Amino acid sequence: VAVLYLTLFAAFRYYGVLAATPAFVLMVAVAALAAALAVLQDARSLAIIGALGGFATPLVVSTGSNNHVALFAYYLVLDAGIAAVAWSKTWRALNLIGFVATFVVATAWGVLQYRPEDYATSQAFLIAFFLLFVVILVLPARRLGAVPVEAEGGSRRDGWVNSSLLFGLPTVVFALEYGLVRGTPFGAALAALVL
Repeated sequence: VAVLYLTLFAAFRYYGVLAATPAFVLMVAVAALAAALAVLQDARSLAIIGALGGFATPLVVSTGSNNHVALFAYYLVLDAGIAAVAWSKTWRALNLIGFVATFVVATAWGVLQYRPEDYATSQAFLIAFFLLFVVILVLPARRLGAVPVEAEGGSRRDGWVNSSLLFGLPTVVFALEYGLVRGTPFGAALAALVL
């Protein structure tokens, strides 16, 4: 899977064999294939490699159009794929990778590219990502129930991953929300109340 990503990247960036759109579509197909194979073969490392490549795809195939709606819509679909994997597998590291990659890119975009006219779409995506990661956070609990973590193939060390999502999600989302509403009177207070 990693070799496929690298081959597609080289074909696009260095050799000009593929245009941006076909390279993007093929990298998305590789990410979907990796996720499907990972679930079918119970291969956590394959899912992680596929997710890392999937999150890197829009960054390495970027043409500089600065279309944040397309970027965040793609990340929303990718995170929904992680939620689908979380429905059948308890791979907390994959959940953490999705969380970190999504919010690092969102923070970088917010600092470098955000404009007040992007408020409505940014707010909608922030709410959608928050709700999706709450679902991703809760899904392992649905599977585990009263079964100990060790019986599910995990370890007690996986607890720090859940803690990172549990406490990191509202913290990061509120920090990004503050960036969106800091110019609005009582914006941060109302955002805190809603959160």
